[in-house]
Amino acid sequence: MRISPHARREPSATPSTSITHLRAAGAILVFLLAAFPLLAMLPNDVAGIRVAGLSILWWYGGVLAPLAAAATATLAGQCSAEEIPSSPDAPGLP
Repeated sequence: MRISPHARREPSATPSTSITHLRAAGAILVFLLAAFPLLAMLPNDVAGIRVAGLSILWWYGGVLAPLAAAATATLAGQCSAEEIPSSPDAPGLP
């Protein structure tokens, strides 16, 4: 019985690009979470400046950060899903 060369994987010294994308997305999400208290700690109540009747801190925590986090997670999910190789020996493939 011979194993197909497609079924074998050689060990790689570099992490796959999907893992790299997920790590980058994770770092961005941590930054988005950490920026909220940092924004609140700015001197002279900078986070209390009002835009359209609401503070900058509210806009960041309620609108900007959640939208940026959703976009980051969506893009990271698409990148990792596109790079998953499928085996040519998989059943059901023509």
